[in-house]
Amino acid sequence: LTSDEQKVIDILMGYDGPNDSGLTVMDAISNKISEEYPDERIYDNKKTKVGLTVSSINSEEYQVILNFKSYNGEMNYDWNVNTNSEEITSNNPESKYIMDLVDFYD
Repeated sequence: LTSDEQKVIDILMGYDGPNDSGLTVMDAISNKISEEYPDERIYDNKKTKVGLTVSSINSEEYQVILNFKSYNGEMNYDWNVNTNSEEITSNNPESKYIMDLVDFYD
């Protein structure tokens, strides 16, 4: 990743809601994977693949796609991240679900 792409990932994964406290996007995704694969070391499974793509839309906005694939299906997340405002927009239902978890976590 370039330094700009790393900044985008840091903004997204570190986002912890409108009150800047509580569950982060990274925590919410980790929890979702743990719920789907309880008592498993899913990352050690040879069929598990994680893909991360960061694409520049313009000088301020990037698209982040995170794909998690395993023997039991897949989860696909798609966001846009504005590096100036740090606004994050969900582009699919899975991503919106994660953002809702983070935004409404107490």
